[in-house]
Amino acid sequence: MPLSSVVGAQSIIKPGVCTSSTRPASPFEGQMIYETDTDKVLVYNGSAWYPNWNTAWGYIDSTSATATTAIVGATPLAVLTKSITIYANRRYRISGSLGFQPSANSTGNALYFTSTSGATKVLWYQGETMLANYPRYVMGSYITDAAALGVSSGSAAKTFTLYLRCGGAGSLNTNPDALVAANSAEQLLWLEDIGPA
Repeated sequence: MPLSSVVGAQSIIKPGVCTSSTRPASPFEGQMIYETDTDKVLVYNGSAWYPNWNTAWGYIDSTSATATTAIVGATPLAVLTKSITIYANRRYRISGSLGFQPSANSTGNALYFTSTSGATKVLWYQGETMLANYPRYVMGSYITDAAALGVSSGSAAKTFTLYLRCGGAGSLNTNPDALVAANSAEQLLWLEDIGPA
C-alpha cells in the first residue's frame, strides 16, 4: 500500500528539484529544494531561501588580484577590498594570502584585515627580522561571528580590506617559487560561513 494512502498525500514532504530560476512560486515555511544549476540545498524560512541554518554554508565570496605594487616604508598597503553580505547569528572565517618581498631587512611584518564594523584583525605576523630580498608567500585566517562584525540582527553588507604591513620597503606580488608563479592570482581575500554562532 502506498504511503500516501496511509498518511494522506498532503502529509508527505516532497523534496523539490529545480534551478535557481525555477524555484517554487508559492513555497511554504520549511520547504526544501535542491538546485541543479548551483548544487545547493536550500530551505524556505517563511520569507527567503537559505542554506540549512544548523550547518556550515561554506564558501561565501572572494576577490583576487595580480597587481605588482611597490611597498613604501612601513606604511600599511591596502591590497584588496570586498563588500560581502553578513547574516546575524552566523560564524565566519576570513582568510587572506599574498606574496611579497622586502627590499631591506624588516620586522613587524603583518597581514591583517579591517571591516566597516571597525574590527582590525591580524591574519599573519612575523616579529623577527625578515631578511631583504627573500620573497615570502604568506596566508592566515581569523574566525569571528556576525555580532563582532557589527551585524546583530538581519543582514548587512560589510566591506573588508586586506592590508600588508612590511617593516621596510619592498614589493607586492613577488613569486617565491615555481608553484606560486603558476597561480593566476597572487593576492586573495575570501570568506567562509562555518556554522551558526
